Amino acid sequence: MGQDLSAKLIACFKPPSEISATTKTSNNAMSGFNTTKSLTLAVADEIATLAIEVAKKNSFNPVAICVMDPSGHEIVTKRMDGCPAMVYPKISHAKANTCVSTKSSSRAYGAKYLKGADGGEVGPSTFARVINQISIVGGDMAAFQGGIIVKEKSSGDIVGSV
Repeated sequence: MGQDLSAKLIACFKPPSEISATTKTSNNAMSGFNTTKSLTLAVADEIATLAIEVAKKNSFNPVAICVMDPSGHEIVTKRMDGCPAMVYPKISHAKANTCVSTKSSSRAYGAKYLKGADGGEVGPSTFARVINQISIVGGDMAAFQGGIIVKEKSSGDIVGSV
């Protein structure tokens, strides 16, 4: 990893972006099986560490960072000292889960349902739809900024989320 990923992680605290990282692929020579690319533990840990370094560098309040694989399973979660221990890790998990569930940033998911085409408020039926979707997954989604997709640079495949 290195400077390239560091620069992209810094960008993740601005409007949503996509970052690329080294991946681990499970190869199966048998036909009829799908294979999935995913972040390695080492890469996921480095992403979380770099995100915390960026938060410190920019004097943000303490944050929690959750890195997931493309199927929505947590690889690494870290929280800064002073970060509310109960709620922030759950929020970071929900943001990352939203990304792999919808294949978009959590900001884009929220914008789709919480802003009308003209940028104004949405009607009650649209708002009810997003509330129902979040309820269906047990509240484990977030319709606001903070979650980003991680894609493999060469293929564009989703390999995780932060």
